Amino acid sequence: MSYSIFSPSSATSGRGPRAQRALFLAPLLAYASLGAAQPAPGTVDLLPTPPEITSSVAPNLMISFDDSGSMGRNYMPDRRPFDNNGWGADDSQNFLGSADYNSGRPWLCAGVIDHRVTDPTDIRSRPMNGVYYNPNADYQPPYKADGVTLFPDASFSAAWDNGITANWPTNGANTVTTRNLGTTSRICGNSAGYYRLKSNVTLNVDADGNVTNTGTLYTANNWEWVSLPASERQNYANWYSYYHIRSLAARSAFSRAVAPFDENIRVAWQNFNSNRLVSGTDIYKFVDVPATNNVRSRFYDWLYTHPVRGGTPNQATTIRAGDFFTRNNGARDENPYWDRDLNRELSCRQNFHLNITDGLWNGGTVTTTTNDRVPATQTLPDGRTYSTSDSQSQIMWNEDTPVNPTMADLAWHYWRTDLRPDFAANVATRLKVPPFLPDRSTNLFGIPLGSGQDSRDNKEIYWNPANDPASWPHLVQFFISFGADGTVPRNPTNFLRYRQGTLAWPAPVAGTDDGKKIDDIWHAAINSRGKFFSTANPDDLIVALNEIVSSIIARRGASTAVSVSLPIITDGTTGYTAGYDTADWSGFVTRVDLDPQTGERLGIRWDAACLLTGGACPSTAQTNLPVRDPNTRVIVTSDGVPGSGKPFRYTNLSTRQRDRLNVDPSTIRLDLGTWAADTFGSARVDYIRGRRTNESTSSPRFRARSSVLGAVIRGQPVYVSSPVSGYDDNFPAGSPEEVANQAGFSYARFQNDYSDRRPTVYVAANDGMLHAFDAQNGRELFAYVPNAVIENFRLTKSTQVESGFTPSVDDKPVSGDVFINGRWRTIILGSMRLGGRGVYAIDVTNAPSATSATEDTEKLKPMWEFTNVPPPGNTASDCAQGARHCSSLGYTYESVNFARIKYQDKWVAFVSSGYFPKESLDPASREAAASRTSLLVIDLATGTLIREIRTTSAPQTATATFGLSQPIVYDIGNNQTGDVVVAGDLAGNLWRFDVSSDTPSDWKVDLMFRSYGNGGAAQPGDQPISSGAIPLADPLTRGPIWIFGTGKFLGLPDRTAAIPEQAFYGVRDYGTCQTGNPTACARYPIQVNQLVTQTLVQDGDGVRRVTTANPVPETTTSAGRRGWRIRLNLSAEPGERAFTIPFAFYSANAVLLRSIIPKGVDPCDPGARYGLMFVNAADGTAFVDLNDASPSRVVGGVVSTSTPPGDPITVRGGGKLIIPGVPPNDPTVGSGSVLDAILNGPGAGIANPPWHRGAWRELQDQ
Repeated sequence: MSYSIFSPSSATSGRGPRAQRALFLAPLLAYASLGAAQPAPGTVDLLPTPPEITSSVAPNLMISFDDSGSMGRNYMPDRRPFDNNGWGADDSQNFLGSADYNSGRPWLCAGVIDHRVTDPTDIRSRPMNGVYYNPNADYQPPYKADGVTLFPDASFSAAWDNGITANWPTNGANTVTTRNLGTTSRICGNSAGYYRLKSNVTLNVDADGNVTNTGTLYTANNWEWVSLPASERQNYANWYSYYHIRSLAARSAFSRAVAPFDENIRVAWQNFNSNRLVSGTDIYKFVDVPATNNVRSRFYDWLYTHPVRGGTPNQATTIRAGDFFTRNNGARDENPYWDRDLNRELSCRQNFHLNITDGLWNGGTVTTTTNDRVPATQTLPDGRTYSTSDSQSQIMWNEDTPVNPTMADLAWHYWRTDLRPDFAANVATRLKVPPFLPDRSTNLFGIPLGSGQDSRDNKEIYWNPANDPASWPHLVQFFISFGADGTVPRNPTNFLRYRQGTLAWPAPVAGTDDGKKIDDIWHAAINSRGKFFSTANPDDLIVALNEIVSSIIARRGASTAVSVSLPIITDGTTGYTAGYDTADWSGFVTRVDLDPQTGERLGIRWDAACLLTGGACPSTAQTNLPVRDPNTRVIVTSDGVPGSGKPFRYTNLSTRQRDRLNVDPSTIRLDLGTWAADTFGSARVDYIRGRRTNESTSSPRFRARSSVLGAVIRGQPVYVSSPVSGYDDNFPAGSPEEVANQAGFSYARFQNDYSDRRPTVYVAANDGMLHAFDAQNGRELFAYVPNAVIENFRLTKSTQVESGFTPSVDDKPVSGDVFINGRWRTIILGSMRLGGRGVYAIDVTNAPSATSATEDTEKLKPMWEFTNVPPPGNTASDCAQGARHCSSLGYTYESVNFARIKYQDKWVAFVSSGYFPKESLDPASREAAASRTSLLVIDLATGTLIREIRTTSAPQTATATFGLSQPIVYDIGNNQTGDVVVAGDLAGNLWRFDVSSDTPSDWKVDLMFRSYGNGGAAQPGDQPISSGAIPLADPLTRGPIWIFGTGKFLGLPDRTAAIPEQAFYGVRDYGTCQTGNPTACARYPIQVNQLVTQTLVQDGDGVRRVTTANPVPETTTSAGRRGWRIRLNLSAEPGERAFTIPFAFYSANAVLLRSIIPKGVDPCDPGARYGLMFVNAADGTAFVDLNDASPSRVVGGVVSTSTPPGDPITVRGGGKLIIPGVPPNDPTVGSGSVLDAILNGPGAGIANPPWHRGAWRELQDQ
């Protein structure tokens, strides 16, 4: 059962003393380097979900802050805990001023009952006066407007009575008072310190966790005074100056919550009494620039200077917020849907309201046209029906004697009403808000989701408060009650009763101080699909604010509901494709029949997800498939070191692995290094293996799945059959390979011995596994769980009911043959994108069979893992030779390659340092390593580091360098030994690593090209190189020319078409800059204005693209002939960029360039088209002149397809190239199309290799 909707404060207070003290520090740790002023160096926006289906629209956030007179009180809540009596405090004081403040009431001077008790299940750990000093809390000063700089620490001997006013003066100056906290100005009738309940006093507790013998609790003699230790003076001074009254505490806490806000969120604000919303109130992206009227600074100025006075007119405040989002003001910043950057309204923009109050609503008369009971049947803007007779929606409408209007009524009105009905009149803008459906469980009412059914058509899913199915403009509201509590305990039991209808919402009584009004606010949060938090102290307030921020960020990343297929891999007769469904992030892997002449899909042979899950299989039209018994699945893992393979079963795991899996995912705070065990580790492992029982139980309860196969997003299938690396047996004399050859164990023999190896399809999926499927029948043969996704809690997080999408094993692996440990082997190297900071290697030489594979046999397959953290038993230093870890390793995006090198004749893995996230609670974004860019060279046989080569060691200096892309290896001497590795980075640099020396310390790196400056992009990062560069022949220099494109598609900012111009490049390789090669030293880095530009032109429908045919000569005197470029600057295709590595036709010395083009300028309509251009590698001109239209020649066009174009292949029988997965009638690439003529027409000149089985086996008749 989901109940995180209420987020009780007690769930956040159960940590040890050290962890509790860190609570105030948590936002500093999480956000100090993430303030909107500047992201951490070397970081980039990384999105877990695919940008092409994810809206990049910044949401609106309205902030309503209580400025009532009660915010000036120095106690909280309004009435003391457990007996609801008055505190007996002096309400005339806004600070603890007099020596007799406590007046014999010591509990006023106790932040918690007894600070020595930190067990959250012990009543003595509960708060008393929530704004008094708690020695377990770390009272950090608030933030200034830049979101990075803190206010100064207070002085113990001269502490400000109001530290915010003292350091944020109005009109340049303020009169501030101070006090010596240790001498004359005593607090609570004693020296500095606090009270605590004596340890020998017993408290009795009822079933709801409340004290029953309150007379004992509120007996003054049962309390004892603790004088402040000298070590806590700074903390105490900061508490007094920044937290000792409600308003100070709330402002200090709130300054931290908004610190990470930037251009990805839009903010407006109001108070309950003063500073109300008016017709001219604007809403801006939260950055200080002239276009936003310096909104950050103005926000903090409002936060720190508004007065406290008046009542708590929360209803009127909520109405003003709701009405704000009905505005239709045209092209003005006061229109919440207007986007000044795109010069249009955005109908998919999401609206949120954050309401912070310390009291019960009062004042004012309000009305609504609809509420959650009247009319009894309501048709919602998406056509679905709401009825007060439906059991699934009882949590919305089931109330005691209804009283109108309540806060719940107001929240319902602004959720169920289309706030911009004019959008619905246009199909292009109708129902564009992305639904948020993290919980698709149907166990409560027992009506399962039908096969192929839209999740929103299931009433339990639709009315589950954890979900927000609304696709029309509406308002989601988050409420924080700072110190006030209701009459119904917020716990899982009561939440379940509300959903089942066995408990009705209390009806608040207007004009009274009725605790039912707090219950009403909880009801309001549920009606609007938001959340409610009751916070008893600043610790809880900070945690609540952080959770709200996380929720908004999660909803901002909601994806369009689509099913997406990856490019097909094929042998010309059948193919394999994988993909995902965003409805619940399930995955699929299918074998499809292809038309042998066109590549068109003809039908599906099998669907591996269906074979694992059982039941109905819509893709194959099968019904009642048997469920694969999870206990029969062969799943292995390891500790990440050689020889540590083991079955992935709870009892077989190491203590550390069990500890990582035995954690409540909702408690994981990696920024704090804290989490809480939940004792469900064994059940969690069973769930990951495919057991589905706990998807419908109450405890434990795991995320509901329509398929046990996770989403396959970037893990394009890899087909492995007979050995195909194609080495000849001509290795250097004395090398291990030659020694084996002489002993009769040549590569040719290896090929022959394994020519009949069972064809297997390997797929990386976001269920935490690399899967191996039988290519013939789709049965899963085995799966591997990298230890990295256990270690970093990704696997645990993926089981959370409302986790949404959690990336884990999310990248295409690479495979090939290598010679290690005295024999030829076939291996797979994998990386994980945002799933983890690591790479893994497994040995797949011996393909398992469905009958012979066991976990005891397959546990030998894991070879090693290399990550950013030391493995068990580590003795090597970070990033040192022999280490199995390096902190320079970020998230690995297509980060791996392998080759043989000269050093000790070793086979090595080349691993780029990857990416570090820009905006995240992930500690990686704050590491010093985020500013490092490196190539890691790892011994394939042992998994240990040979050397880290940092780009900063190059003789050329880059303005910036971060985020290294996929490394590509080049063999200079054609001796089957890698000499050069080339990789680009996200700053736009192309790096050349020379690893030809047999001494690793002599390996070198050069900055061979940069895409910025000197005729290129304006700034580093404007033209990033995020995919690999490939070498082809330069006939003039008789060396390689490196072909690559710029652009990235990694995060939300990349979703838009409003990006700097990108390009494809071909740059010449002049060798290594060293004493014997002054030419390279003189020519590196190559600048954009030293290249020849081929101009691109496109016809109106995008079917035909042509380029100029400018020559690219090479001379010793010309500075403008060091390569070529094709600018992607077509006005009809804004946002076009490279999205994958170019495809080489080596015999023709030609290359297929592939680009991605956002579907349009409207980010509310995500999707993409694809550009395909076939050019001569030497100069970027058309390889074939179709119509002799010199000087411009046809190179290709644009494809409209939901499946990204795959690699070209030769059809069965040879003589023709096709691109599988693209419709055969496509005007750009289909039969008779422009690209078809280029590839296969008369005079094409491409030396098509004849069709042969080679690595592929004939699959059609199996």
